[in-house]
Amino acid sequence: MSNDEITYWDCDDACENLSHETPEEAVDDWLDSLSREEFDGLTGTVTVYGYRRMKIRLTGESIATHIMEGLDEDFAGPDRDRTEPSSAIKAAADALCAAVHKDYQVWACENVKAIEFDVTEAKAGIA
Repeated sequence: MSNDEITYWDCDDACENLSHETPEEAVDDWLDSLSREEFDGLTGTVTVYGYRRMKIRLTGESIATHIMEGLDEDFAGPDRDRTEPSSAIKAAADALCAAVHKDYQVWACENVKAIEFDVTEAKAGIA
């Protein structure tokens, strides 16, 4: 996965408040959070995790099926077969799905990449 697909970076593999747009920003912030003793004793590498916004997994078919199941649950007779969505309902569900994909801003991100940064080099950059 290229770094162009990454939205945010952090040194926490389960971060909930993402704000760093580059791996370097994430490392600098992590280093700033350390005590002087922790900072001075650092060696080796630090893992920086790349996050991207999650993709909506929604289809017109799933919308139409969900609606029909809800209607059948509330209004169909006890022995009635499952109601299949009509072509008009499918078309409306496809249009709704397209609008959701276009207009809905996903907040949730998923951890999709990990890279190692040399701590000594990172420390030299802010020392």
